[in-house]
Amino acid sequence: MLSSSVEPDGFTFASVFASCAQIGALYHASWAHHLMVERGSKLNSILRSALTDMYSKCGKIETAIEVFSSIILDNVSVWNSIMNGLAIRGLALEATEMFSAMDTEKVSPDSVTFVVILTACSHCGLVTQGHK
Repeated sequence: MLSSSVEPDGFTFASVFASCAQIGALYHASWAHHLMVERGSKLNSILRSALTDMYSKCGKIETAIEVFSSIILDNVSVWNSIMNGLAIRGLALEATEMFSAMDTEKVSPDSVTFVVILTACSHCGLVTQGHK
């Protein structure tokens, strides 16, 4: 694509991040993230969620948290991505803290949010927190 002088857009980058997350290709994902920043692509909620998801699935939960912390937190999908990332890394307490922080930020949970948080609690034996 790049050798054909076709410029990637946000949808392209989101697809690359999702593909890299699926196979754990951190090097390629980081390269694509750098290219996205270099090309000045605008970060929308789709890209923010894709980046957060990709870094957490590639084992870089700290980087996922950095991406999450550096953006506007007004979209439930971004919150779902970070909570899911924390959950798959066995950090259910942190995921439940994020869930509580959503209320502070006035972001309403959706059905995906509840599935993510209940999954996090069930995988880590947090029955009481899941019930709340």
